[in-house]
Parts: sequence; C-alpha cells; structure tokens
Amino acid sequence: MDEQGTENTAKKASIRRFVTLWAAILVICTIYCGREFCAQELYQWGFYYKQLGWTEGSRALLSLSEFVGAEGKAGQAARRYLHTKVPRYKQPEDAVRLNIQGYNADNGAHDLDRAQQYFEECIRRYPNFEWPLANVATIYIRRGQLDKAEEAAAKAVSINPEYVNGWLVYATVKSEKGDLKGARQCAERAQQLDPERSDLEAQSKAATASRQRLDKQ
Repeated sequence: MDEQGTENTAKKASIRRFVTLWAAILVICTIYCGREFCAQELYQWGFYYKQLGWTEGSRALLSLSEFVGAEGKAGQAARRYLHTKVPRYKQPEDAVRLNIQGYNADNGAHDLDRAQQYFEECIRRYPNFEWPLANVATIYIRRGQLDKAEEAAAKAVSINPEYVNGWLVYATVKSEKGDLKGARQCAERAQQLDPERSDLEAQSKAATASRQRLDKQ
C-alpha cells in the first residue's frame, strides 16, 4: 500500500473511532443527564470544532445534537447553526485549508493580493464551496469591483440559501451599488435565518435606515 493509501486508511480509522466515541457519550449522557443536556454539550463541541476549521466533525456533532434535542432549545440552535454556518456540502480538508489561508492573509497579514489568490484558487478547485465565494466578494468590494463582488455573493447564496454570511456580504454589495431595497432584503433574509445572532444588530439598523430612505423617495 502506498503512503496516500495508508494515510486514507488511518483517516477512516480515526473517523470510525470518533463516531464510536461520540455514540457512546451520546448514550451515556442521554441516560444519566437527559436529552437537553446532551444536546447542549454536543452543540457546544460542534461549535468549537467549526471554529477550529474541522467542518465535518462539526457537522457530525451538530447533527447529533439536532437529533437528540429535536424538541428542545439546544437541538434547535444546533440545527440553525448547522444550516447557516457549516458548508452545505461536505468539503475536503484542502478546501477548508485554502479558505483559512486566505482568511489569515486578509485579516492577519493584511495582504489582499495573497488572500484573493487563495480564495480564487479555492473556488477554482471547489466550486460548490460557499465560504471562499463570500470571502473573495469582500475583497472585490474593497477594490471597487462591485460587479464581480455581486456575482460571487450571489453564487454563494445560490449554493447555500441559508448561508447567513453570504446574505450579509450580498447586502453590503447591494448597498455599495446603491440598491437600497435589495440591501434591505438581503439583510432581512439573514436576520430571518438567524434571529439570535448578535452581530446582526448593525445590519438590522442598516436595513432600517435603508427602509427609511426608501420611504422618503
């Protein structure tokens, strides 16, 4: 067996161990701690894994949380987070890595050229991955390339219609292009998808301001 085959076998074994472990934890928590507590713990770990960039681990835990706590607050929160923050389609590690490299180049090194290269390469390799589309759209906005930004944002939300960040970027593009009605609709769509998200407050205010300006026209 070659090195690549050995690596893939090891990864599959690791995934099996991961699933087995969490299945055991799920049974124990449900029996001794109750479904809501178990759902909350799974949700918190799913959130944590997503922050680390392990999207498929996050997807597995959030799905378990949704299943265990379907009728409770934690399960509903897990479902909302899963559908609005995690990629709609399974993505390989390379896709997530490229997106993270682009994000770090933009927000850490403040190197727009390098960040754009990473995002565009990620999009080229993985065209059904919504994250780099929204990220590169923000770079296009800053560079005044609004048509390209709108195209990228529109594609992001077409891939995943529940992608909150995509709708927020789309709202920004619409606003920059002077389409206040469109900006308001996009911001309101984001808020409908995730009404408890605290950083939507600014977008909500922007949508209200846009509405007031439209009313005066």
